[in-house]
Amino acid sequence: SLGMLVVLLVLQQCGSAVGEAFGLKRSRKEKFAHTFSEMCYYIMSVIALSRLCWGASWFWPSGWHEVMFDGRVQQVADLEPYTAPADLKFFYMIETSYYISSFALLLVRPKKKDFFEMAFHHVVTASLQLLSYSTGYMRIGAVVMYLHDIFDPFMLFAKCAHYVKIPVLPDVAFVCCTIAF
Repeated sequence: SLGMLVVLLVLQQCGSAVGEAFGLKRSRKEKFAHTFSEMCYYIMSVIALSRLCWGASWFWPSGWHEVMFDGRVQQVADLEPYTAPADLKFFYMIETSYYISSFALLLVRPKKKDFFEMAFHHVVTASLQLLSYSTGYMRIGAVVMYLHDIFDPFMLFAKCAHYVKIPVLPDVAFVCCTIAF
């Protein structure tokens, strides 16, 4: 989690520099930097999970019947119960550390109106990831993570475009959000 915290803080500094390049004032630049760091993480997360699972039959809706027998009653061909590829386990660690680190940042950043909702969301998400990992339901967890994360880059990009006042782009990004949702 400490490594992820450092990554998020570096991305936040990059976002601050981008915000400064757009001439944003201090408070707006800070909001932009936080949103930018989240957007970068989710873009990397979606790309990594796509590359990791794209060729797996259980990743696609036509193979979801295989995923439902994940864990104790393993029915995915050529896999033993409670097994998953090392790269999927690694991705789980990265994703869980992201939510733990984001929770820590949420506690130290200026409080927003949705502070309690976001804190609850981070705690529940990290708990569900740890639960699916510990019970052997990582393939179901990967599908859920992907479906959950695919929406976020578009929404965060729309927020970034709104902060820098680029016309039309936030609306296009929100349309993409709607389609992804």
